[in-house]
Amino acid sequence: MKKKVRHILSIVLVFIMILSVVETSVPVNVQAKSKTTTVNKTITLTTSKTVSTKYTIKSVKSSNSSILSVKKVSSKKFKVTSKYKYGSAVITVRFKNGKTTKYKYDVGKYSLKKGKGTTVSTKYTIKSVKSDKTKIASVKKTSSKRFKVTAKKAGAARITVTFKNRKKANYYFKVTGSSSSGNNNNNNNNNNDNNNNNEKVSLSKTSLTMNEGDTTTLTVSISSLYDDQALVFWESSNTSVATVSSSFTDLKEMKKGTIKAVGGGTATITAVCMLHTEDILISCTIKVNESKKSASVCGFTIIAYSDKSTFKVKGCDSRNTDGTNTYDVDFFCNGSEYWINNNVTFEVEDVTPKAYAKMYSDMGIKYQAPSLKKESSASDLREWNAKEGQVNWSPITIQEPFTNAGPGQKKIRATAGKRLVIDTGMSTRALKVVAKQGDKVLDYVYLTSNSRNKNDSSSYSKYDLDLYRAVLNKVEEALWKPGMTNSEKLIALNNYINSTNHYPGRDLTLKEYNATFWENWSVDDTYIMKTDSILDNIMIFQGGICDCWAAQVLMEIAMEDLGIPKIKDMTENGEGVWLGMGSNSSNPTVPGHVTMFYKDSEGTCYGFDVNGMTYNHSEKEVTCEVHQCREKLIPLK
Repeated sequence: MKKKVRHILSIVLVFIMILSVVETSVPVNVQAKSKTTTVNKTITLTTSKTVSTKYTIKSVKSSNSSILSVKKVSSKKFKVTSKYKYGSAVITVRFKNGKTTKYKYDVGKYSLKKGKGTTVSTKYTIKSVKSDKTKIASVKKTSSKRFKVTAKKAGAARITVTFKNRKKANYYFKVTGSSSSGNNNNNNNNNNDNNNNNEKVSLSKTSLTMNEGDTTTLTVSISSLYDDQALVFWESSNTSVATVSSSFTDLKEMKKGTIKAVGGGTATITAVCMLHTEDILISCTIKVNESKKSASVCGFTIIAYSDKSTFKVKGCDSRNTDGTNTYDVDFFCNGSEYWINNNVTFEVEDVTPKAYAKMYSDMGIKYQAPSLKKESSASDLREWNAKEGQVNWSPITIQEPFTNAGPGQKKIRATAGKRLVIDTGMSTRALKVVAKQGDKVLDYVYLTSNSRNKNDSSSYSKYDLDLYRAVLNKVEEALWKPGMTNSEKLIALNNYINSTNHYPGRDLTLKEYNATFWENWSVDDTYIMKTDSILDNIMIFQGGICDCWAAQVLMEIAMEDLGIPKIKDMTENGEGVWLGMGSNSSNPTVPGHVTMFYKDSEGTCYGFDVNGMTYNHSEKEVTCEVHQCREKLIPLK
């Protein structure tokens, strides 16, 4: 009798769970009149998480409290807590305005293959570690804040860590298959490991070959002894090859996994069958044949460009922590990755202007030739396209090659791509990347550095700032003589900059008037170095380009190297420097003109206009040979 009552209660609990779960595991596009929103969180929970909501909460409920419990903690917040058991749960949140939102969570953090091990670092000092299933995963403390878990056989184990501060943490480990990653025979062994419970559960297929874009269904069969109490959850070992989804509407549909082949390669689809006595994992190896679709449109992708541009330039946050550069750019097409791999070759050329390269060489910085790595963009494309229909979503499109008429079209949706990652030394500040099909150039792009750190675009590279200081020190040593006053030092530095630099946009920098400058500063007969402020500041000491805003550089030198304080204007007492702009500058008729002013301790005021040379070609004095700027440069060797 007790057994019968228990069976009836189990059925009732299952139907309660069915009523509380979401209708689909795939995010849906909610229309304006809809009252229910589905949110696929697809995150891993190992402890607890508090979630904020937009509306006032009426109630919260978990579809499976043995995996994930939920609690309302305020009018607009709820807290979910993992029970450290693998699986999925849906949190249904009902709001007082009648709306409902359903959140799907995947629970479980660590995954290991049979025979493999991993070391985990902790925040606190460990007192003890323990596995609840040592035959599946054993554990050993390896240091005061680390422990190592070794996978024994397929299944699931919970590692409990007790810390000396009396805190505890649980780590859930799922062990799957074999540690081998070789040929199909190894994959078959992996399936046999996972599918050795045929008397309880089985999978409709243990290996499968599909073509990219195909869809099929795998079905789990469960012994009638366990069927009425079994839950099934699905996962893919490589979602860039194959994805799997299942319905949560009822227990019968949970046993069906819909497989979609999304890219060439091999993936393992695993069904986790949660019986009332144990968890059983069964799997199928999926081999996906890559699409070979040809492309009709392709090109490098850049974000910003002018309508008048006839070539592509991408400014990169390229500086690494060791001073080297890493550039990257995407190449997309409307064909397949197979077409790119078998038809397109990429060539990389260092096109750093001669003046820049000479400065680096003179400063003793070793040259490092560029090295190219190609990475698939397939996973990025799939991840982005999975958001289709969401707010602000738009497909990734192909930027067609530029022509003499300007930028190409950017309307065709990208279906495949490559991310090119190029590592170079510190002295490579411009690259030309060419995509070819045989001898035909499909597209090309220039990549330039802007001195920004790759992982923190808000800051400049320490190495560039150090180089600026080293070059400036050499210039100061050559110009500043013992016994000079501060005003004499500033005058010497200002005169040096003005007599060796070139004012931008004037005849001094144009090829038809000053071929020597153009040869030293251009790239492929084009001037593209426009976004590197630190490098520009370095090069104003080596015959570069500067306008009146270089007065700010002079003021920083006055404050940092001569110890002159910054003051508001000449009405303040004592020695100091300040900037005057527009009507407060030496040229009040030009609103944007900037002048640095210096007042010495005796009250004498000096004005410094740091403009570079501003000759007019009508005077026939524009070439570097005429004004001898190259001969006036202070050598850096």
